[in-house]
Amino acid sequence: MNALDGHCASLLGHLGVAADKSLPVDVQDLFNRFTLDSISDLLFGFPMRALEHHSHVETRYRSFVQAFGKLQDICGRRIRIGSNWRIIEAVRLFGDQTVLPARIVDDFLKPVISEAQKKVEANGRIGDPSNLLEFLVQECDDLKIVRDTLLSFFLAGKDTTASLLTFTLYVLTMYPQVMSKLRAEVDACVGRHGYPTSAKIQSMLYLRAVLNETLRLFPPLPMNIRRAAVSTTLSSPLSKMGDLHVNKGTSVTYSPFLMQRRRDLWGEDAEEFRPERWLAEGSPTSMESSLRSIFVPFNAGQRLCLGKTFAYQECSFVLVRLLQNIECFSFAEDVQPKDSQPPSAWRVRGGRQSFEQCWPTSSITLYAKGGLWVRMKLRE
Repeated sequence: MNALDGHCASLLGHLGVAADKSLPVDVQDLFNRFTLDSISDLLFGFPMRALEHHSHVETRYRSFVQAFGKLQDICGRRIRIGSNWRIIEAVRLFGDQTVLPARIVDDFLKPVISEAQKKVEANGRIGDPSNLLEFLVQECDDLKIVRDTLLSFFLAGKDTTASLLTFTLYVLTMYPQVMSKLRAEVDACVGRHGYPTSAKIQSMLYLRAVLNETLRLFPPLPMNIRRAAVSTTLSSPLSKMGDLHVNKGTSVTYSPFLMQRRRDLWGEDAEEFRPERWLAEGSPTSMESSLRSIFVPFNAGQRLCLGKTFAYQECSFVLVRLLQNIECFSFAEDVQPKDSQPPSAWRVRGGRQSFEQCWPTSSITLYAKGGLWVRMKLRE
């Protein structure tokens, strides 16, 4: 938590400067830079200092971050196309566009992993590794597994957490009564200047409810895909099509974004942001268990996201710090890029589209098109 607090202080520094000067700021950009610093610190043992540089990251890290982003875009496009992506890229004479960015990512990681190996070899077994890389190199000799594990955690811990923070701030700005109620809980449990320990965070039920309701309406992974390892049958009492036979090797795409807004599953107010629904049984965590078949922002069962607990802790920590320092947010519509504002046609379609104030879109993860531009006021 101490390292996280340092990165959070840098984040609040940017927000404080903007608030003092009444300047609009793209909080989505700041959250992406914050999670880049925090996840690189956790994985590699050093932050990429994205919050300290206007160019987002220091030069020595920039090519790696850009290449990784390029790989994400390519993978996102291939997922949307489906299994025929090879044919599409061949017809368009793209070639394999992952080769160059993958080489850049490898060139960055090889010396980082090698340095960690040397440290382990020099010091023997490290009883308490300071980062994930040190733990991996002393537990695993397969460098490919080490590399792939680091990249998997980097992907899972960067954009998804930034997405959750972005859309949580979006709903807090959109629903000031929710922000007031959440701030009251923060003041009661942590205080204006108290430290948000794990125990204090766990005691804040309304905070968990706000995060769950944000995850329900704006899941960081709006679409996911699974491939059948064996031939099987999918059945559901809610299905109008009866049992579905799925052959081995068949890919099944599903959308948490749509599932978690279904009125037959969540009630007539399914598209409304109502954190109180998570307190109906007293505890949001108990409701998470009872709703695990329809609330799947972190997947479920054997495929449950390993970073679920960390994601809740990190987002909760940041939100507590924000509410300790910021009085209110308002949308800066005057600087929001015109082509990223919700289309006028949405206003007559009903549902959330009729009153949404940002344009949710996705590559692999959900994000606000054109950023999320806000102004803010510091607490007295």
